[in-house]
Amino acid sequence: MPKYLEPNEVVEAIENAFSPLECRVELFDHRNRLGFCVFDIDGNAVLPLSSWDVRWARQPDRLRSRIDVLRQRVEEEGYTLDPWAFSV
Repeated sequence: MPKYLEPNEVVEAIENAFSPLECRVELFDHRNRLGFCVFDIDGNAVLPLSSWDVRWARQPDRLRSRIDVLRQRVEEEGYTLDPWAFSV
């Protein structure tokens, strides 16, 4: 049976994935959904607000894949992100 992440592990993974940029993550709707936005050093939104189903995000392979896509999108906008390794 695959390991599912706890909601706080999902939040931590997302927050760490976009360093050195600021990433604000919030759980809402009774911890069933999460929203996050990534900001540059000037406070401008780099990624628009995303809203995900926590049940989906708790699956490590899906979360890693989605974060990788979003990291690539941020880097295509000209930002340099720190190396990131997803570990659970």
